[in-house]
Amino acid sequence: MSRALWLAGGALAGATAYTAYNATSPTAQGFGRTFAGTPGDGSRVALTFDDGPHPVWTPRLLEVLDRHGVVATFFVIGANARRRPDVLREIASRGHAIGNHSYTHLRMPLHGARTIRSELSRTTEAIEAAGVEPASVGGERLMRPPFGQRRPGTLRVLRAEGYLPVLWSLTLGDWKPGVTADAIVEAGAQRLRGGDVVLLHDGGPPGADVDRSASVAAADRILAAGTERGLRFVTVPALVEAAGQPV
Repeated sequence: MSRALWLAGGALAGATAYTAYNATSPTAQGFGRTFAGTPGDGSRVALTFDDGPHPVWTPRLLEVLDRHGVVATFFVIGANARRRPDVLREIASRGHAIGNHSYTHLRMPLHGARTIRSELSRTTEAIEAAGVEPASVGGERLMRPPFGQRRPGTLRVLRAEGYLPVLWSLTLGDWKPGVTADAIVEAGAQRLRGGDVVLLHDGGPPGADVDRSASVAAADRILAAGTERGLRFVTVPALVEAAGQPV
């Protein structure tokens, strides 16, 4: 192989790796600014729950959060919010923050600006139709791209529509089939640090039959362990404000 071809191949491989990393890594910032927490900073932690509201698992999770006297952030799917406005209202009534997680849980990088704007607006409409106000910080509402996937165009649309893209710094794998509460706790209880945004789930994509009992049980144990270590559990807006940096 000639030197030119070798260099070209290396450049292509590097560009591919760069693109893949920034499209999927929750803490990568190469495609645009997002908020993924400030790991290692302070004692505040934001627990976040994706894919609800669910008629079974979300109420059980709310009981756990109440028992520990903490608040969390729920990134809801618009179609699920439309089906269960009663559960959405219950989330809001207990002081938790509510963010946008798209209407159908689509992979945003595969779609253009028009589709993304529709997904955002339909979800916001579903939230507001339930009589709930979406959470915001610094005038921007919260939005988590499904699977954490994005490209530069995705983030430009989110920002233009008035959303703060929120990812995470710690995932506990509770979405994996057959995962146990023990495995979730083992993945997170000791790794959890102040400044973390933690990804968990209380539901699933529209029409999916999901069992989040392990997530609910694990959240209970993680909250107990974290509180014992002096961590304070807050909403994403509170964590952003505590960070005191532009997002």
